[in-house]
Amino acid sequence: MAWGMILWTLALLSLGLWLFYLVNALDCLRLFPRLTSIPADEARLPSVTVLVPARNEERALARCLESLLAQELDELEIIVLNDRSTDQTGRIAEKWAGRSGGRLRVIHLSALPEGWLGKCHALHRGAAEARGEILLFTDGDVIFEPGAIRQAVALMVRDRLDHLVVLPSLITHTFAEQVALTSYALNLTAGIPARLYARHGSWVYLGIGAFNMVKRRAYDAAGGHERLRLHVVDDMALGQLMKWSGFRCLAARGQGLVRVRWQDSLWGIVKGLEKNAFAATGYSLPVATLAVSALTVMNFWPWVGLFVGPGAARMICGVTALGLQPLLGVGTAITMRHHPLSGLLLPLGSLATSAAFAHSTVKTLRLGGIRWRETFHSTRELKAWLADYRREMRERRRRIRSARPRPD
Repeated sequence: MAWGMILWTLALLSLGLWLFYLVNALDCLRLFPRLTSIPADEARLPSVTVLVPARNEERALARCLESLLAQELDELEIIVLNDRSTDQTGRIAEKWAGRSGGRLRVIHLSALPEGWLGKCHALHRGAAEARGEILLFTDGDVIFEPGAIRQAVALMVRDRLDHLVVLPSLITHTFAEQVALTSYALNLTAGIPARLYARHGSWVYLGIGAFNMVKRRAYDAAGGHERLRLHVVDDMALGQLMKWSGFRCLAARGQGLVRVRWQDSLWGIVKGLEKNAFAATGYSLPVATLAVSALTVMNFWPWVGLFVGPGAARMICGVTALGLQPLLGVGTAITMRHHPLSGLLLPLGSLATSAAFAHSTVKTLRLGGIRWRETFHSTRELKAWLADYRREMRERRRRIRSARPRPD
């Protein structure tokens, strides 16, 4: 009897989670506008500074800068932060600066101050030099279509936003990458309840390293990257900083306008999360174990449950495994412009995410910290800073809630 109840519980839990995934996916389509649908015919849009941190990005930086210089925006400033690169990154950036007619300049950073992560420090330095009314934080491997930034600014103006995240297209070269990234994107999206995120003042936040756009005055008022100096997951943290400081935030779908080759192989996807995955759990082994276990059970149990347990429980697993999973997988793959078949292999794709969590956790615990771009930060230092940061964020949330007008 007890075993039967466990099987019933797993079947119903899996069904409930995949139904939530379905509702949330529909909410994303409804609430996150497509960037291509935004009219950008205003006579005058605010000025923009694009901040591009680059450390050893010689392979991708030229395409990024070429696409930025082709943007259809009159008042555009581009700042490349050459952060202690040991390859040709600085020389490439200077070459494109010479071709830019003064629109692009390079800041060379030769040292990292104590108590900072390299990317956070670079963006902090760049923001201090920026002249734009709007700041766009991006990466050195992102490619922009000519109208991308103009339409993003138009959306910020239209909806009076302080922070805009644009979800990019992910460039892939192999089918295995598509399988892994379709599953990763679906799970990441499901972790951000779109309906709550779109609600001003809610606790749900989002940030994407490829495209975090903020109003300068809001960024400064929130404390900027000074408040994120040792936050490993800096892109999501910027979203949290803006949302929990009471600013208006939204995400848009940038498929076709913003593209990035996130990692160069299937193993590269696992390695690419080496720094962030364990950090996202607050460096907690129980939380990381729970996350990997939940991800595995959710993706694989519906298939196992087809063959074990009471007949009705197996029918529920059949609805999940043969109905909801393929529907969401194929829909996500088509949205991402991946082969639809990649969406039918969600359980296999989830193995890459689980492997990334496991790899990040084991390596961080073995080293006693993270080593990223030749710089080491101990777990003790990162956890102590993160505890202070979380206390400050909770206080910001408390102040926002207490400032809301109470109903009569």
